[in-house]
Amino acid sequence: MSNVWERFESIASKEDVQDAKDQFTPIAVGDYDCTLEELEPSESKNGGLPMLKGKFRLIENNRILFYNQMLQNLNFPDMTAVNIAEAVTFISGLVGEEVEFNGLGALGNLVQTIEVGGKFKVNVSYAKKDYDFKFPKLKIVEKLGQASDVTPIDDGDVPF
Repeated sequence: MSNVWERFESIASKEDVQDAKDQFTPIAVGDYDCTLEELEPSESKNGGLPMLKGKFRLIENNRILFYNQMLQNLNFPDMTAVNIAEAVTFISGLVGEEVEFNGLGALGNLVQTIEVGGKFKVNVSYAKKDYDFKFPKLKIVEKLGQASDVTPIDDGDVPF
């Protein structure tokens, strides 16, 4: 018996699909050596609320870790200060010294000065109610080197 998809058999191999699937399976809790690839002050897609966005690449297997921290919480306004404090702590880890919060504008300016390409030990964990491990929580454990100290990573065939 034939189906309409049989003519498309050559568009992806079993290995290609497994490699892509591996890129999106939850990463295990633990510490990983990573390279910072992107970091920016941003706004959420729905609502335009302030957020901090970042992207790290694991050195051992080329996987990507995304950092997304909403800063303002309209549903629980008391959490806004907590969210900003978490972002300030994260940024402190990236710059290697304690950062003082002097407003979102100043924090955004500082974020824009952080050089991408630096090497960090990043801890991955998940919230207690994140049963599907969809939203990794990242914490900077240690700054391992500047961008100039890091050997560039070969992206290979990674599609992003």
